[in-house]
Amino acid sequence: MTEYPRILALWEEAIGKFYSLASDGGGLRAEIGPVTVYLPLELEAELRPKIGKNIGCIRTDDPARSYRFRLIGG
Repeated sequence: MTEYPRILALWEEAIGKFYSLASDGGGLRAEIGPVTVYLPLELEAELRPKIGKNIGCIRTDDPARSYRFRLIGG
């Protein structure tokens, strides 16, 4: 993973193979394609089954569901 995880800006999306997920106590470090993004801890259960797959992770302006995920290519 890269040393400094990136917090996605609104409507920014990280796309690529989802390599790893690690908790640092305050949040999650998710290595997606060429970047490492910083995500809220409460997303761990939703994300863990997606490790090893090609995904898209987008940050939205919806306060009820700020991050959304999609599988790419099946």
